[in-house]
Parts: sequence; structure tokens; C-alpha cells
Amino acid sequence: MRLIRGLIWLALVPVVIPLAVGDPTAAQPATREKILTMAFDTKIISLDVVTVAERATAVVGRHVYETLVTRNEKGEFVPRLAAWWKTVSPTEWEFKLRRGVKWHDGRPFTARDVKFSLDRYNNPAVQSPLRPLWEFLDRVDAVDEQTVRIRTRVPMGPMLSNLMLTFIIPERDGVNWAEQAVGTGPFRLSEWRRDDRLVLVKNPDYWGKKPALDRVVWREVPEYTTRVAALERGDLDLVIGLTAEDAGRLANRLAVVQGPTWRQRLFWMNAGRPPFDRLQARQAMRYALSIEAMVKDIMGGMAQPAHSAVAPTVFGFTSNPPYRYDPARARALLAEAGVGRGFVTSLDYSLGDAKQKELVELIAAQLGELGIRAQLKLKDRAVWVRDLLGMNWDTTLFGNTTTSGDADFTLRRVFHSRARRLNYTNPELDRWIDEAAQALDPRRRLAAYEQANRILWNDSPVMFLFVHVQVYGHARKVSFQPPLDDTLLRLENYDVK
Repeated sequence: MRLIRGLIWLALVPVVIPLAVGDPTAAQPATREKILTMAFDTKIISLDVVTVAERATAVVGRHVYETLVTRNEKGEFVPRLAAWWKTVSPTEWEFKLRRGVKWHDGRPFTARDVKFSLDRYNNPAVQSPLRPLWEFLDRVDAVDEQTVRIRTRVPMGPMLSNLMLTFIIPERDGVNWAEQAVGTGPFRLSEWRRDDRLVLVKNPDYWGKKPALDRVVWREVPEYTTRVAALERGDLDLVIGLTAEDAGRLANRLAVVQGPTWRQRLFWMNAGRPPFDRLQARQAMRYALSIEAMVKDIMGGMAQPAHSAVAPTVFGFTSNPPYRYDPARARALLAEAGVGRGFVTSLDYSLGDAKQKELVELIAAQLGELGIRAQLKLKDRAVWVRDLLGMNWDTTLFGNTTTSGDADFTLRRVFHSRARRLNYTNPELDRWIDEAAQALDPRRRLAAYEQANRILWNDSPVMFLFVHVQVYGHARKVSFQPPLDDTLLRLENYDVK
């Protein structure tokens, strides 16, 4: 039996007694409110962290809600709402919860809230996009107010990484989770004006270290150039995802910082639509597109060619041979697939990332050299997501972040046949993904992920284009350190001078 204990923080709060000099009733200078203003590159379509996994919703959720465990700056698992945990058996985990934690409405946080949350994620009727992470869940028991036991049907290797993504929400009836947010986190929801802004305020009753910031304002600014212009004017304090050109241009006036990321850019192919239902047509794309041109000419070096289904810093990374730009080889494979003279397809995309339009135009141009006419379809983000999940697309440009830091998140959610995300199935791939998930020994898990990566590289349901290098631009008054990934941004650790 393994026991993991958290750190116990003892806060020594000095008592300061001011010495009155002169008139004790004289007005004291007002304390300046510390406000951080930043922007999302996509719309917040809902506040329901269970049913929506979009980045904007997840980032807001990480400040309003909390999880049982999280990762520190080294990527190690550390307690959050759980004070400590232990493995009772390979299929049973016990978590002791922190005492004294309250919801934003003043009610106490208990084990029943944890059970309610996990049951909601795993309820088929809720249709949570994270439900595949909990397909091995048997049941959750609230043993007492502070104790939770999670039982699984099989051993579950990514238990902690999955819990890191599973927000704990209060056990409440009749709550419109899409419009309301009541958490235990360091910030409370103050207001949300759809398509405009979202405002969080400091939670004065937070159980942990109190944020230095009094208020966080997130504005919805989908256009990259508009975000950068607002940063230059001082209307925004922080922008995520600067281009190489803007990073160099702004470095003398603002703070520009590079940080790691678990995010990759992928070219998806719908294996349920011709000609991508044929292996040779999908493999042809590996030789039809120049990754070097994308990284060098469009990303300005702020990316690295992808060699795996996940980024190099993710557990489960396995390096594969790089793609080789070879139009002649692509033509030969297209001929084998019966489309040697080319074909017409669509390439869906939505704006947000600075280089999205340039990337799809380059892809369309390179495919055009092979007689493939790729019709570009720019879609509103909400429409793009709806069509993506409904398999209403031929090809699409997709940004995927392995948010848990564990390959199971991406492999199970995207490539397992039960995910039904690409109309692609391979029983052998499913077996290796399941074996990695059901092993508790990290070495066994890595060996299984290596096999899964090899299959994906050969079957080519997607092209893994490149891994992003995240670039942050911020006002010099902001104290900022880049996180492991921008989805793990913790604004309670930052300050404004």
C-alpha cells in the first residue's frame, strides 16, 4: 500500500499595530486595486467545465474550480483538494480531503461533491468529452465527509493525470452550469458578458495562498492582430501566442518570454470519406506537405517538427522517423489509392491562432501541386467544433494539447476506436492504448505507448505537423513565469506592480 502525503502549509501572519501620529481620523491613502487584463483567442461558449473541453472554458475553470491533484512546476503530482491519497489495491484508490475548504457560496466542501462530480463526468447522458478518461470507472464512494474511494474495473495507470483534469463541482440540483460557476478556487466569477468579457475577483475565503491580484479581466478578442495592438496600447497586460515577428519587434518595449507547451498542430483526415478511407491516400499526405516550410517560413522557428502523437515533454512520447517532403512519392501513393489524377476535398479551419490562415493556404498550395483541390472553409469556432464532433468534414487543421501530460489523454480521446473522432479504427492500436492505461508500472506503460505510436505513424489517420513553442508577451509591470503549458496557467501566482 502506497501513501502519498501533501505539504502542510503553516502561515505565520504577523499582527501589525499602527502607531497613530497626528490626527487618528485622517484619511488613509486608498489601496490600488491590482487588475490583470488578458484576452482569449476563442469565444467562451459555456462555463460548464464538464460538458465543454475548449481551452477558454478550461482555463477559466482552473481558476474558479479545483481538482483533487495538480502538477507543480516540475511536472510532479501534488495535492490540491486532496490532502493525501493512497492505493488500497490496484483497482482502488483512497483520497483524504482537505478540511476547512468552502464553496464560493459558503457551503462546506465534502466527499459527496467529489462523488457527484465524477458521476457527472461518467454519465452517458451528460456527454462529457472527458468521459473516455473514466471508461474504466466502477464506482465512487463517499466513505465519510472527508474520505473518497474510487474503484475501477481494471488497474488505471493514468488515474492521477486524469484527476488533474477533473474539476470538482458542488453537489447541487437545478444549476445551469453553462451560465453559473461556483467553485472552491482562488477566484470567484464576478460577471460574464457573452462575446465580450469575463471577470474574476479574488476569493477572500480561499483555503490556500491568497492571490495577489484583486481582479482578472478576460476579453474575447479572436483576431490575433487586434490582441497584439491592444497589448501595445496597454489595454491588455498579457497575450499568449506571439508570432516570431512580433516577439522580436516588441522585445525592447515589453517583456517577451518563451515557454514549453504540450500543444501540437495536426492535419486530420476523415477516414470515413474517400479517398482517405484508403491507407495509401493518407500516407501520401506524409510526403505531400513540407513540415520544414511550415516551421521555418510560417512559424518563424517558433515550433519543432513533431515526431510522435504527443509532445516530447509528455509521458508516453516516442520518437518516430520524421516526415520527408517527397512529391514524387506522394504521387505514386495517390496512384495506388486510385486518385493519381487528384481529387477535390475540403479543408476546414477556424481563426484564433496567429498563423492559422497562412498554414491552411500553404497546405492547399502544396496539395494543389499534386492535383488535389483543397477548398478552404473558414468556420466560426462553435460551428467548427460542432462539425468536428459530427464528422462533417473532409480534412481539418487541429490544435491538440495533451492537457494531462499523459499520452492516454490524446490517444484514448482521439485515436481509440471508441472515441469515434476520425472514422478510423485499428483493434491492435486499441489493445496497446488499453494496455498502457491498465498498467501501473511506468515501464510497461511506456513500452505499450511505443507500440501505439508506431501504429499511428504507419496508419496515418492524421499528420503530426509540429510542436508549438509558446511565446508570451506582457507588460513589464506583470511578474510572470511561463507554466508547463498555457492551459495550466495559474494567475494566483502572478502579481502586478
